[in-house]
Amino acid sequence: MRLATLLSVILSGAPANSAPPSEPKIKLGLIAPQASDSVSTPWTARLTQGATAGIRRANFGPVLLTEARCEDPECWVEMARAHGVPGIILLNVGIDDDNYQVELVFVDGDSGKSSSLHTETCEVCSVEEASQAITRGVTSARFELLRRLAPTARIVITSEPVGAVVHLDGGYIGTTPFTIEVPPGTVDIEVSKLGYLPTTSRFEAKAKERRAVHLHLARAVVSTPERRRPFGWRIAGGTAVAAGGIGTIAGAVLLGLHGRPYRARCSGPDIDTTGDCRFIYETQTGGAAALGVGLALVIGGALALVLSARKR
Repeated sequence: MRLATLLSVILSGAPANSAPPSEPKIKLGLIAPQASDSVSTPWTARLTQGATAGIRRANFGPVLLTEARCEDPECWVEMARAHGVPGIILLNVGIDDDNYQVELVFVDGDSGKSSSLHTETCEVCSVEEASQAITRGVTSARFELLRRLAPTARIVITSEPVGAVVHLDGGYIGTTPFTIEVPPGTVDIEVSKLGYLPTTSRFEAKAKERRAVHLHLARAVVSTPERRRPFGWRIAGGTAVAAGGIGTIAGAVLLGLHGRPYRARCSGPDIDTTGDCRFIYETQTGGAAALGVGLALVIGGALALVLSARKR
């Protein structure tokens, strides 16, 4: 059963315990390996069971053929037509102790021509190790099998800028420019590149179609939070302007009063010999100080308001 499991992995490209698809769309003929010195008759039955399970997991419908292998293309064509299959898979297996040699051969049902589909050799290894090695290379074989059975569409993917990562149906396939053949049906393409916004394209691919898909990626705009002056700057600036205005007015008033007499008391003995009032305002120093401080506050407050407004 170990080699049967190995063949199952070869044909499916998936672990042996994965769930099979619901309904296969394409049927394939299967001819079991012939018994030989290295592969006994009991082993061939088990290998056939594993191969049948592998075909189902690959979403194909297996049709077990009991006829002997043909010697010429015409014989293969007649066999394929008789069973209503577009192609036949042959299993060539060789076992030497723990060394495995497995080859999958595909026979085209229309031409009868045969070609190697996949070959795997694992020397001195367990079935699990051989399965892992085969799984890594079986994806291309599965796609090649599907390509031979159903005409494909050729898709040429380009982008601006070039070098964008391409995902097809959610899986990574390469970077632009990239050309790939896909089965007919819905195709989802996404291209992405660092510093740009991802771009997608979805369309229906038709058999034997050649389609060019060019995608333009827009640059991603990274917004940075705007730095603003604290709200307190505006409050402080306004307060300073208001206080400075009051100080400036007060200083101007005091300077204007300097040297003027107290009019209410300038009479009689309050008049000196020159006729001037003995009691006059001495406000020059205080007025100059108030005016200077007021102007400084006005200037400083106005500067704070201007700086605060620029950062909004």
